[in-house]
Amino acid sequence: MRSRSADVAPVVIGAVFGTGYFYSLAGVTVAHELTHRLDSPAALWSARLLLAFTVNPTFESYHLQGHHRNVCTYVDAATARRGEYVLSFVARTIADQSLQGWRLEAAGLQRRGLGVWSRYNRVLIGKSASLLFLAAAGLIAGLSGIAAFLAAALFGRLLHEMINYVQHYGLVRAENAAIEARHSWDSYHLLSNALQYNLPRHADHHLRAFKPFWALDAVADSPKLPHGYQTMAMIALFPRWWHRVIDERRADWDARLASDQERSIVQARGWSIRPSGMAT
Repeated sequence: MRSRSADVAPVVIGAVFGTGYFYSLAGVTVAHELTHRLDSPAALWSARLLLAFTVNPTFESYHLQGHHRNVCTYVDAATARRGEYVLSFVARTIADQSLQGWRLEAAGLQRRGLGVWSRYNRVLIGKSASLLFLAAAGLIAGLSGIAAFLAAALFGRLLHEMINYVQHYGLVRAENAAIEARHSWDSYHLLSNALQYNLPRHADHHLRAFKPFWALDAVADSPKLPHGYQTMAMIALFPRWWHRVIDERRADWDARLASDQERSIVQARGWSIRPSGMAT
């Protein structure tokens, strides 16, 4: 006879993956939108709670003050570099966003004359919310609940950063240069945009960061992806397939959309494309 644990295991695994996917899609994507609603304390607090499910307390500080200022430059933790494998990017961006997000938050508090280790620190607020959710999972289901919560959080964060990888992969901008439509990969597939609150209309989002998601427009001169963000993120797991899909479009970006200064950066970093289609 089958043991009860053998019957339960697939259900638990499915629940963890399904919950993690929900955390990423309906949690982080919505939190991203709410993080930009600076005039609404309720929206910002809702965003912090949603981000706590994927243990991402530095998103609020880094996304607005780091990513939107430095997008497509080498110093941006959330821009995937040419030739960087998606899982390597995930590891790097989590570490760098965590460190830079903390530094940005600390610097902002000090400018306001507030203590870094205080109730005003949004990173500490986010960490506290994650700990509360973790404690609730433990009270409900013991160690199994804690393990399940952490597994779902990890999977949700993984999916979120894989989507992040796709949004600016391989695009280049000189520091202090204007952010333009060419610095984001767009996708106008109906299902992708519906599920992700128009996030794939990403060029318009970076041009007008506080524009609500339902008002985001298609931008004619943005580079376009052949599939939705989620599909592209799955393709990125397989490097040969990824390069077959992205390299031709990236070469077109270099030739048609990049500025002379951006082409110089590409050449200086040795980021040309080999005849085989694989990035150097």
